[in-house]
Amino acid sequence: MYFDPKILLLISVVVFFALIASLSCLWILSRQKKRFIAGRYRDLALIPLNSQDADASAQALATQRVLRERLNELEKSERSSYRTRVNNLILRSGLKYNYQRYIINSLIVFVSSFFLIFLLSKILLIAILVSLLLGAVGQNMYLSFLFKRRQKQFTADFAGALDIIVRGVTVGLSINESMKAVAYEAQGPVSEEFRRIVDGQAMGLDFEDVLEDAIHRMPTAEFRFFSIVMQIQRQTGGSMAKTLADLSALLRGRKEMRDKIMALSSEAKSSAFIIGCLPLFVTGILFLMSPDFLDPLLNQTIGQVMIGAGLALMLIGMFVMRAMINFKF
Repeated sequence: MYFDPKILLLISVVVFFALIASLSCLWILSRQKKRFIAGRYRDLALIPLNSQDADASAQALATQRVLRERLNELEKSERSSYRTRVNNLILRSGLKYNYQRYIINSLIVFVSSFFLIFLLSKILLIAILVSLLLGAVGQNMYLSFLFKRRQKQFTADFAGALDIIVRGVTVGLSINESMKAVAYEAQGPVSEEFRRIVDGQAMGLDFEDVLEDAIHRMPTAEFRFFSIVMQIQRQTGGSMAKTLADLSALLRGRKEMRDKIMALSSEAKSSAFIIGCLPLFVTGILFLMSPDFLDPLLNQTIGQVMIGAGLALMLIGMFVMRAMINFKF
């Protein structure tokens, strides 16, 4: 079967330069993220304070050191083996099964999808590849979806839980009694996590260990702020009600900023979704209306090369657009 080598060479050159450009964009974005994180660490860590009170400056620097050490510990705890990451994902999703059940579910998905795809396509290689992909990635995507939904619900209700604690401390209740009120009066993930904290303290566990376990189950920035504030408050003292009230106001401001960012970036996300799905949609419509029209593209070598190059460019473009509009805050 004949095809023009010049066209193949041109397509290869275009794909090569597109890949280089995409990788360069991703590298630049990752470097900007690392510089931003490093700058935040410098802001939160050992920055000299312009204060005339030496004791206040020393106490603030000590608080900043505790904060930096705590953030470093939380960052290191996220690096673990695959089995540990799977167990963490199961725990954070709110489901009640273990790693062995995860493996069994993956095998069930692989076997069932293999027979279904093989019966529909009659192509063994495609059935094996797609089944492996679904068995390895499908359950992870489902658990990630459950975790993100649970995390979003927790973040939405957490500021209200802090207000309950602030009101309890203001009227004279202890912090433990105020958290118990949140555990039994709130709903959803907030109630579950605070109930585990209260039960852990009732069993005699150390308060810092209980908070570490809670952050491990719900690693949101808001909950980490709360844990850091509680631990620093226990070490340095001060007005608990005022500190938690300020934290509640900060979290509400973060939520307003998050909603604003989501609203401003929704148009870009919709455009990325449409651009990514439109070629596949048009190809499917053409295949249904006139299958013979796509025969040169599907049955000739140059057409197959063009399909591969187009899919590669689409995937690279989708990853680059996702990196540009995926805001972390």
